[in-house]
Amino acid sequence: IILTYDEETVYDEETDTEKEYLVITGLFLSDSIKYEIGTKDFKPEDVEIGKDGKVEVPVYNKNEVQYENNALKTEVIDIAERKYAGIKIASAAFINQLFIGSVNIHSSVVEIGISAFAGCTNLGTTAAGTRIVIPATVTEVGANAFLNCTGFTRVDWYPVKLTSGAAGNMENPAFKGCTGISEVRIYDTAEFIPSYLFYKAANPTAKKGINVLSFKGESKGKTIGDYAFYQ
Repeated sequence: IILTYDEETVYDEETDTEKEYLVITGLFLSDSIKYEIGTKDFKPEDVEIGKDGKVEVPVYNKNEVQYENNALKTEVIDIAERKYAGIKIASAAFINQLFIGSVNIHSSVVEIGISAFAGCTNLGTTAAGTRIVIPATVTEVGANAFLNCTGFTRVDWYPVKLTSGAAGNMENPAFKGCTGISEVRIYDTAEFIPSYLFYKAANPTAKKGINVLSFKGESKGKTIGDYAFYQ
């Protein structure tokens, strides 16, 4: 699956400099692929975001995608080579996207936008998709980021710098409606677990919810926000 992108320049008060980010805006889906939905040929796919600090994207000319011998022309963007500060996943980038069977979010990603994967009902249906890993580099996970993604069963949580309010709120927590989650692993890089992070991720009717919560590595000194694991 080929990703589409944009760029964003942000002023950083701490360093008094401007930083440029590569912003993932969604998937590039040809008409032939779109027609597969609901047919015997349809198969959710695994999506890599930022593997080895690189992203494969379409080649554009005057805002139009380019083809060669009827095949989409693509290029690989190297984050370090282009001197991007990191990758952001835009708000609603993959909302209701049935083609995603799993997503591998790599350490070049710094932000997951509001409703980025909301409604991806096939997320977690491939062998590689049974868990979601949020890397240590991520500083913000937007409200409803994984809304109603019921397929995956485990979340591995690494973020270092997230603070209260950076993972949704009581009305719209990041993992709202993710009723398939049965296990959460908190790794030693995570000093703070934001308020409402897994708020009401359980399915009370089916009596399903998080039944395994483990801390990997050093667990002392961690702060857990209000209602972070309230079911």
